Amino acid sequence: MLDLFLRPLTPALLEDTLAFLEQEIDDATLEATGLSGQRREDGVEAGQPLDAREQREDFADRMLRGEVEGFLAYVDGRPAALCVTAAGAQAGAVALLLVAPRHRRLGLGRRLLEAAGARFAAEGLAFEGYPRKRVG
Repeated sequence: MLDLFLRPLTPALLEDTLAFLEQEIDDATLEATGLSGQRREDGVEAGQPLDAREQREDFADRMLRGEVEGFLAYVDGRPAALCVTAAGAQAGAVALLLVAPRHRRLGLGRRLLEAAGARFAAEGLAFEGYPRKRVG
């Protein structure tokens, strides 16, 4: 039986979150997800998405500022999946859901979506769901 638990994302989980992104998610998958949502602002590459390293750095900066909400799932004490959420005035949505390849098919994605839905319901928000998109 797996030891599975979820923790809300906070700046205190930055080290675990970055370890998950660096050790469990390959750069091509990370770049395809648009983790940071940021694009280059100047130079020849203006408007191009950030590379994986830059996305992790931008995400870390936003996490330290408390701008990132969601959950980190752990399996046997190690980070195994990440869910980033966004709440608006009337509804909440899952902006990103990543599960480490070796931990897929264990129900982590479902558990994270349920946690996000419960959080939004507690805040009186509708839950917009998550678009199905397979990356990697």
